[in-house]
Amino acid sequence: MGVLRARAKLFALQRLPDFLVHPSGRWRTGLLPVNLLTVVGLAFLVLGYGIAHSGIASTFTDPVSQVRAQDEAIYAHISERMALHGGWMTPIVMGRFLLQKPPLFLWLSALSVKCFGPSLFALRLPSLIAAVLATAVIFSWAGRGAMAVGRSSLEAGWTAAVLLLSNPLWQIFARLGYMDMLFTLWLVAAIYVIHIDPDLAAWRSRIAFAGCTAAAIMTKSVAGLIPLFVLVLTAVIWRERSSSQRKLGPARVLQVCALIAVAAAPWHVYQIWTHPRWLWADYVQVQLLNFGTHPVAQTSNESPSWFYLRRLLETDPVLMALAALGLPSMLMQAWKRMRADSLLLAVSMALAGAALLAFRYRNLPYALYIVPFLAVLGAVYSPRWTWRIAMLSAVFLAKIAFPADLWGLPLGASNAPPSAASMRSYAQQKRLNELIVVSPDDNFYSCTLAIPRVRYVYVDPADVVRGYAPHYAYLGITVTAREFLHMADTRSMFLGRLKDWGVDSDEPLATAITVRSDAEIADLVRLNPRSDFFVPAGVGGQLSPDVLSEHEIVRSAGGWFLRARQPSLDLPRSPFAERPPAW
Repeated sequence: MGVLRARAKLFALQRLPDFLVHPSGRWRTGLLPVNLLTVVGLAFLVLGYGIAHSGIASTFTDPVSQVRAQDEAIYAHISERMALHGGWMTPIVMGRFLLQKPPLFLWLSALSVKCFGPSLFALRLPSLIAAVLATAVIFSWAGRGAMAVGRSSLEAGWTAAVLLLSNPLWQIFARLGYMDMLFTLWLVAAIYVIHIDPDLAAWRSRIAFAGCTAAAIMTKSVAGLIPLFVLVLTAVIWRERSSSQRKLGPARVLQVCALIAVAAAPWHVYQIWTHPRWLWADYVQVQLLNFGTHPVAQTSNESPSWFYLRRLLETDPVLMALAALGLPSMLMQAWKRMRADSLLLAVSMALAGAALLAFRYRNLPYALYIVPFLAVLGAVYSPRWTWRIAMLSAVFLAKIAFPADLWGLPLGASNAPPSAASMRSYAQQKRLNELIVVSPDDNFYSCTLAIPRVRYVYVDPADVVRGYAPHYAYLGITVTAREFLHMADTRSMFLGRLKDWGVDSDEPLATAITVRSDAEIADLVRLNPRSDFFVPAGVGGQLSPDVLSEHEIVRSAGGWFLRARQPSLDLPRSPFAERPPAW
């Protein structure tokens, strides 16, 4: 019986993740499953609290520049449309295809909405789960790394977890319907597989690494290749600088690449086959070439390095201080002693940072990708000091006490733009008119509501809007005020172009209108008596009585509604008309 019990114990231990057990078969103190489950539970409670407190697109994704989460409204529109009407392979927003990024996050968000109904919690649940799992991965990574340098795995693991849970960016994107937290999970999970099995000697390691990398590609396009570059560069440096023999050769790398291709290629092949023009225009020209190399506009004039460094310092000075204190030790061990774990962390940080700077469009959500590595660096390699977790916990409570500061934690609370409440109230009236929003500040929130049709007007004398996606102008999605007022003459031409590109609908026509002056805004109002308008109060006050003669003025927070006295003609039904506003 004793032999059977020993064999059963050995069999069970062999099935456990190797970061939980000593080679001798004993549990590693500090990384017991109970601690991992505690981290998961605590992260879910801390990050999930207040997940529905802020409205769609209300949160600042960049608290320094006060840039709101505009993309969340677009993703909410797509996800709910998928859940209600299908079309899972090709995301659709306001009638047009959107192929700038692969749809893994949108699939998960739509599946959540379909299972739990349209709500803020359902929309943001994939981000919350990703943040919780990523926190657990970093807890385990820091624990393993600490044991390698002779430190307490439990203390280092909890330090890394607390650093993440008290980081404002981590808190923001765990509660936001954005792709970035999901991508961060795949990124750290793939690199953690390398940490466990540097050579990917086991097939399960190769499959896990390839699966996470493919999922990263299906979330954020070519940025998902970062783990593959980390794998190859780490192996090359180790082979050049160490006398030990590494077994990761070209054949194994090709195996991994084949597995990644099998998982990530089908959606891309499908789009190449069915919508090649859209894929090239959105995926390559707009996302990779336009935003990646020559952005039409920037959110800040700062240099890329200072843009990200400044915001990391201002939002979490404690994390940055610990990372700075640990950096010399990590680099010394990676260069002189050639520790595999130190080298992997150094290479991961270097490549993630290089990718951050190589993509020319400056966007703070991208800085989220480097935050987990900073947490491991600060937890494992910073100088030892007593009661570190207690002090960091006190810092966490202080951040909660000062939510309005850049480094504070509002726990999901935010101040929505004034027009958001006005738009929600307008949608509840169920008017039979299209709504034309002038100089919108709702960050596309109105397109998620049950409004028959929404158009957006931008004062854009420099043609920045048209330069964002040139194919939109060709297809009649983005038009000038003059083109819109003469749409009857060009409608058939634009509909023919849309049909050639695979869109057999007039829904995307003129969803964005550019004007050069207030006079063109007045022309839009005067010559569209059957359309409702929402204009800033300053613009509305400058419109003459004859321009407003066919509209009823309703003043509201954020602007004026100019309500047409007659319903619109031949108006399509809103894709969200089946339900009341969910957010």
